[in-house]
Amino acid sequence: MKFFQFNINTKVDEFAASLADDFIKAYSLETDKPTRKDEKKLAKINTSLSNKIHSFKAENKLGIYKKARVGNKFMWALREHGIEKEFAEDITKKLFLKLNE
Repeated sequence: MKFFQFNINTKVDEFAASLADDFIKAYSLETDKPTRKDEKKLAKINTSLSNKIHSFKAENKLGIYKKARVGNKFMWALREHGIEKEFAEDITKKLFLKLNE
């Protein structure tokens, strides 16, 4: 049973890392203040991430702790790539909303 739990956590960690990588590859701010173009880019990325989240949720059962694990890994991956704290927290909150739909 422990091995099965480890396997699920590994899948959750890999999923969170892939979401963060996709976000970082698709989004890069050229200035400190987001422009209208950046907002359109964020909406497009949001749609893409939503689709990935829904397909992952369909294949895997995510309880509250696994959702928290996805959010935590996602946020720290963003922070490690230099995304400022407030922005990373805002994006992570939106991720949580998608995870809970």
